[in-house]
Amino acid sequence: MPAYYVDQDTMKCASPSGFGGGDRVWVDLTFNGVDFTDNKFEYNYYAFYGSFPKSAPYDATNQFIQVRGKGFSNDMAILCILDGQEMAPLAVHYNLIKCPMIVDHDKRRRLKRDQETKSNHGFGENDFGSVTFAVKLEGIKQSFGNFHYYRQCVIDDVTPLIAPNDGKGAIYVIGRGFRDDFENSKLGCRVGNTLAHAQLLDSNTIRCTINNELPLIEEGERLLVTVALNTYSWAASDFSMLPYGINAMYPNMGPIG
Repeated sequence: MPAYYVDQDTMKCASPSGFGGGDRVWVDLTFNGVDFTDNKFEYNYYAFYGSFPKSAPYDATNQFIQVRGKGFSNDMAILCILDGQEMAPLAVHYNLIKCPMIVDHDKRRRLKRDQETKSNHGFGENDFGSVTFAVKLEGIKQSFGNFHYYRQCVIDDVTPLIAPNDGKGAIYVIGRGFRDDFENSKLGCRVGNTLAHAQLLDSNTIRCTINNELPLIEEGERLLVTVALNTYSWAASDFSMLPYGINAMYPNMGPIG
């Protein structure tokens, strides 16, 4: 690859293509095109795949933004940037960076700025506006768009609470603050550990449809039913469902009459 002379202490080398996130290569120099140094300095490639969630309740606690990718390590200089504020990541793994999810109480400042910039990220008393989110790695900034704050929804009732485990029926969640009108909304339902498709019927009703078969559970156990406006920050729920089904039948034959 070509190298460029900067001064007596610095050379600039082009980063070669053809490598993927997580790859590591050795870097050495030559001034005559034949004899290379034998320093074997290590150069690491990384890749960003995206971030999740892209919205959260304004008073969310004990949660984090997941930045997915490959080739990350703790010895890299990594900063999370939310609303222009640089913060150290909560944790760094090979394929994941965990960034703080700032608790945002300043609704008036958010809405005023959105109005000044003519942004339409949501409206009403349940909306707290959007901020920018990015990650800076070794001085290079990677933007992930806007991160939106909203008021957490409330679950008042769930029906039915007994249903077949084949997943063909629908579960209706009744509550307050259900919506999908803001930037980066991603409505979701969860039954136990199974994600379900969520359909907003109105601000008080969500229809949950399970595409996969639910596991049959032991006597006395139930599956918690909850919803989230971002498929991540699940609302508090006091409602659990009991799935039923047939594992086997015995006997499977008998006399006539």
